[in-house]
Amino acid sequence: MLKTIMITLVLLFISPSLTPQAIETSEKVSRQILIGTNTNVIHEAVNHTIKYANQYINKAESIPVLMYHHILPQKDMTQYGWNNNSAVISLENFTEQMKYLYDNNYHTATLDELERYLKGEILLPKKTVVITFDDGYQSNVVNAYPVMKQYGQRGTIFIIGKSSDKPQVAYTPQNTSAISVEIMDDYTDVFEYGSHTYDMHEMENGKTRIEYYTQDQIKEDLLLNKTLFPNDTIAYPHGRYNGNVQNVLKELDFKLGFTIKKGYTNKGTSIYEIPRINIGPEISLDKYIQIITNF
Repeated sequence: MLKTIMITLVLLFISPSLTPQAIETSEKVSRQILIGTNTNVIHEAVNHTIKYANQYINKAESIPVLMYHHILPQKDMTQYGWNNNSAVISLENFTEQMKYLYDNNYHTATLDELERYLKGEILLPKKTVVITFDDGYQSNVVNAYPVMKQYGQRGTIFIIGKSSDKPQVAYTPQNTSAISVEIMDDYTDVFEYGSHTYDMHEMENGKTRIEYYTQDQIKEDLLLNKTLFPNDTIAYPHGRYNGNVQNVLKELDFKLGFTIKKGYTNKGTSIYEIPRINIGPEISLDKYIQIITNF
């Protein structure tokens, strides 16, 4: 009788909307209950059931997608005149933010998880954030990578192909340099990579090239980036896009498109119009906590 009750509790929380890992674990626990001969097996079943019940109850209704650019130690920001740049935050602040996520049991979702969440294929925990970096600065792998690795976080870097299609130069804090495609694979335990276009990031007469290029020109650019590294997600240059861009994304089977519109992502968000929240130097830790907790 006890075994029957426990299996019922486990299966109660099996649903197509739960993660495959939760379903697999629940099935394993159910089999253990059937063959179990001691209370330790029953206790394990109870613990796993509670874990995934909590995941189901405390699921994310909205997810903040955070946008970063350039990360530098404060001493370098001061020495080389980066303090007033809205796209640069100190390594000290970044570390404090990543530590907060770790200490408070936040899940940093991959873009595959975000896509599946938007499609209704999986649930994500209430404490979920997505971390993104625009422009592909080398500081992301020199400064941000060790911190994210230490705290078990995942993130995505959106690469400008023309900047990265070169041999890797030595890192220097006084200038910006790009992550070369030569070294991208060295950091895939933390980072995945998306497109920031190959060469449509520059502004001309108040517009980015992606805004006035024809669909054929947009397609040619995005395919050129795909020859450099696998990618099926995009962060629009300067957040600019139009119907031509989205038509090409559909044709090339891009999974997600990220804007710079401020807001939170939920099940009703368009896959090609995902909002993000910029984390700039003005964001204190208290403000950061407010951003990731207030939906």
